[in-house]
Amino acid sequence: MAEIYSMDEADNYGNPFHRLDFSDAVAMDLLSDYKVLVLMVNQEHANASVHDLLAMMETTNLNDAAKIIGCWNGLSKHIAGEEALPLTDTAPMRRAVAFCQSIAASRQVEQYFADIVQAYRQGSPADDTALGCTVQHVDGTQNALKRNQALQWLRDEPDENECRILSNVRCLSEGVDVPALDAVLFLSPRNSQVDVVQAVGRVMRKAEGKDYGYIILPVCVNEDMSPEEALQDDKTYKVVWQVLQALRAHDNRFNAEINKIELNKKREGRINLIGVGFEGAPDGDDNGTEEPETPQYATQLPLNLQHWKDALYARLVLKCGDRRYWESWAKDVAEIAGRNITRITTLVGESDADYREIFEEFMAELRQNINPSVTEADAIEMLAQHLITRPVFDALFEGYSFIKSNPVSKTMQAMLELLDEQNLETETKRLQGFYDSVRRRASGIDNAEGRQKVVIELYERFFKEAFPKMAESLGIVYTPVEIVDFILHSVNDLLVQEFGETLSSGNVHILDPFTGTGTFLTRLLASGLIMDTDLERKYRQELHANEVVLLAYYIAAVNIEETYHERLRSKLDFHAQGPAHAGQMSRRLGTDLKSVPGIYTARKEGEADDVQYESFPGIVLTDTFQVNERDGDMLDQIFPVNSERVMRQKDTPIRVVLGNPPYSAKQRSANDDNANLPYPRLDESIKRSYAEHSAATNRNSLYDSYIRAFRWASDRVGDEGIVAYVSNGGWLDGSAMDGFRRCLGEEFDRIYCFNLRGNARTSGEQRRKERGNVFGEGTRTNIAILFLVKKKDTRGKCQIRYHDIGDYLDRKQKLDIIRNFGTIGNMENLWETITPNKHHDWINQRSETFLSYLPLGDKEIKRSKGTGNSVFTLYSSGVKTNRDAWVYNFSKENLQENMQKTIAFYNSEVERYRLACERKSDSEKPNVQEFINYDSTKIHWADLTDCVAKGTDKFSQENLRNGIYRPFCKQWLYFDPNWNTRRYQQPQIFPKSDSWNFVICVPGIGGDKGF
Repeated sequence: MAEIYSMDEADNYGNPFHRLDFSDAVAMDLLSDYKVLVLMVNQEHANASVHDLLAMMETTNLNDAAKIIGCWNGLSKHIAGEEALPLTDTAPMRRAVAFCQSIAASRQVEQYFADIVQAYRQGSPADDTALGCTVQHVDGTQNALKRNQALQWLRDEPDENECRILSNVRCLSEGVDVPALDAVLFLSPRNSQVDVVQAVGRVMRKAEGKDYGYIILPVCVNEDMSPEEALQDDKTYKVVWQVLQALRAHDNRFNAEINKIELNKKREGRINLIGVGFEGAPDGDDNGTEEPETPQYATQLPLNLQHWKDALYARLVLKCGDRRYWESWAKDVAEIAGRNITRITTLVGESDADYREIFEEFMAELRQNINPSVTEADAIEMLAQHLITRPVFDALFEGYSFIKSNPVSKTMQAMLELLDEQNLETETKRLQGFYDSVRRRASGIDNAEGRQKVVIELYERFFKEAFPKMAESLGIVYTPVEIVDFILHSVNDLLVQEFGETLSSGNVHILDPFTGTGTFLTRLLASGLIMDTDLERKYRQELHANEVVLLAYYIAAVNIEETYHERLRSKLDFHAQGPAHAGQMSRRLGTDLKSVPGIYTARKEGEADDVQYESFPGIVLTDTFQVNERDGDMLDQIFPVNSERVMRQKDTPIRVVLGNPPYSAKQRSANDDNANLPYPRLDESIKRSYAEHSAATNRNSLYDSYIRAFRWASDRVGDEGIVAYVSNGGWLDGSAMDGFRRCLGEEFDRIYCFNLRGNARTSGEQRRKERGNVFGEGTRTNIAILFLVKKKDTRGKCQIRYHDIGDYLDRKQKLDIIRNFGTIGNMENLWETITPNKHHDWINQRSETFLSYLPLGDKEIKRSKGTGNSVFTLYSSGVKTNRDAWVYNFSKENLQENMQKTIAFYNSEVERYRLACERKSDSEKPNVQEFINYDSTKIHWADLTDCVAKGTDKFSQENLRNGIYRPFCKQWLYFDPNWNTRRYQQPQIFPKSDSWNFVICVPGIGGDKGF
């Protein structure tokens, strides 16, 4: 059995006694810095130039000739556009070494390099200064004298306008030194990273007048192929990936740069992508400098240059980016968080009265700020999360005062400092590599959008893996920015249309009640919808956000704060461009924006230019649904600022509620101890509206989180306002949602519904029509964007407008459509007006003829056990066990063994709970849900928790029955009311174990699948 050892394993090799990185050597002026030039040579252009020459050559093909053309352009430094090299380093290169795949290939380069360049330059203006290249081949079969002569030739001073190239130089020993070497050319892949790094080391050696060493990587591009298609050819681009991977492994700066390529808007640095031989005049560089008068043999690709570059940059990140993804760190984090939770739990237990008293005060105020159902375990987990994530924010946002200025962060930190003498942070030292990777990923990003992408990665790829139970409970799904921007611009248009205001207007308070990572408010601040003159007022007074998850709250706060400060720094003057913008919007909306109060305000004289860090006062760590469940003031000592923010928000009239509410309906398993919480006032409001007006029998889905979010927002905007959510679209045609749809039509004046489809729970042709979900794998439900407009004193018949995005569209196509629309104001001719029927169906309206059919069964007839107009007087749902793995089995003996074991464990927990409750009053008895052991290998609790206080249970042989688990799948079932969550009418249909089976099975009510 082979074992793999790595020299970075200190246990096997010990700690390094000295390390000098490339970056440190450059900083100490021991080495010159380097740049990588990837020359993309147009195959058709190269062919037109050298076709006749290639016809006379027997061994050199077009691909080889194109690479030589690319190398000559790179050596000449005739590079235009944004790839232009620094003006201080425009002199052509004088000395280079080249790597070829074989001795034969190297001899061809020596023989044909000058001829190919000459053929390529034919037809160009005469130029006495054009670079001439002389190539000498060297290989290991030559004797030492000849190799040394070749090396000396390279060291000697070249003639004017001459570049000397030594080809196939792998045979030269590592110690060979040519300080004046300008470039290394890789004409074929290298299988050894050592070769690459040694070559780069040679080209970085210091020499007088030398600013950079260059690594030149020529590739042949077929212009007739799309970049994505061309990049699938790993053979062509293998040299690029291998060289860059070797550099990444040995230069920490290069590693960071690769991982930031897709994030930065300006990508100049060590990696430069240059197009060679494409028609079209070169563009100017980013700084607006004029084109030099020297002939430009290399030009940028017209029209599709950016497409090629973006594709190549994206593939480069994929091929050469950081190999240790944050998902793998998340597994370490989950383990370390568990250890910290154990240590904190022990520390704040009953053994130390001082710690216990402090912790109980902390927990009481968490319950008041967030939710009364916050348990001791929840509070401890929050402390553990803060302990782990604080260094993440130090790494993500270096230079910001977030940890010191955010009120919740300060409270968490103060609590941990009280416990700090226990050295809790020793566990997190193992995560230093993770913190370093975050710092590398975030450092040097030149725009807020790029930093947002890092945050999204952290949220999606780290948080969900590290804390999966919380993510599942809250139904956390990140909202695509195309949808966020569409909602923001649509709400702005609706405000103008319905209220003569904008999102920038004074006293238009905007609330994102489920802010997640703060994307909605971040995009709002960056969008320009808020005028510069209104920015500070809006940020300080009129923007509001709630979040219940600690880590998401931290990310949202720092994202919003950073975007605000970047906006201040940028000094964007929307006042200057306002009239044109206002004219355009006025024509589209039919409203004179210039007359709208608050849009254009004169900038204050002497307004300070200094940007001081200012925390966002509108964000609150709280459970939005819980905010209106309590009355009175919140007199907190531990979370005073957060509590004051909650109270201020409660007293603020909200005009706009927008966001992406949580989708989670229920916990998947009772063993998760992860159920959604009750909200008596909110649920009573649902009962008196959506549920009361529903004809459905089972109305449980009306208490799903996203439906609660609509009820809460509808109440929160009062008599006038706008609600804009992207949410689960199950309400559109769900049979239990008839009351919900009815109430929307009765409570609001205008409704706009944009159905994005994507329901993965369909099948066959319908599934193909639904196709992509805009949230990707984040959810399997169909998605809809809903705008609800409520106006005071204008209540009439509600106007419902609906648009279906279309069939057979994938995720990207749907997001492109949304982005191209930009706002509902651009969809005027696409809306369909919906008139609900008397059953409050909006789409897929039922046929009245169906109601004339004789029913198979009727609840009233079943309840009275009488006769009537139905086929059957008795019907029932199937057995719902909530623990199939325990109560079903093909083997009767295995089923008996499983049930005896789980009943024995249940009885042991009942006895343990009984002993814990002895001699205690009801108020002193422990909470059952917090007390019991949720070991899923021994029991599946479901609703068994309600039975713990009643006493033990015993196994009964009589409960072993034959059952149909699935169609044509016969199994043994343990048929018992305690161990089956719902048995419905099954005991009447099968009163005895030997009862005859005369049952006819049909799909359930509201089912969307056939037999």
